[in-house]
Amino acid sequence: MPDQKRLIEDLDYLSETLSKRTREISAGVLLFCWAFLVEGSQKKAGAFIPAPMIAAPVILSILAIMADLCQYLAGLILTQRLLTKSVSEKNSSNIMYNRRNPLYRFRQAMFWGKLVLCLAAATWLIVVLGDATINRVL
Repeated sequence: MPDQKRLIEDLDYLSETLSKRTREISAGVLLFCWAFLVEGSQKKAGAFIPAPMIAAPVILSILAIMADLCQYLAGLILTQRLLTKSVSEKNSSNIMYNRRNPLYRFRQAMFWGKLVLCLAAATWLIVVLGDATINRVL
């Protein structure tokens, strides 16, 4: 059975991996959408996917990236406050995050929010691509 230190290391690894994947997928959705916008502007016959159909994945991806930024910003502010508190109290062994602190809750909400936004953007793009492909074939 893993001890508390191992569990914390595992949580750190998993949350960092999820954050990296969120950034990669969100950036990928943005690049795909950009490619379809450029492709559509080059053709007189019409784009494979019209610009209005990819607006939602673009917006969701940008919001996911912004949520990621907000999560880390809230974490930075919260950690700086805890460090200041530990230095002033000269007792750094008992410093813990207050899970009821609004910044802590905001940080957690942004972590889960970016995952939901990223998944929604990728899913929406897949649906739009599938729809466009089916409409081209039929």
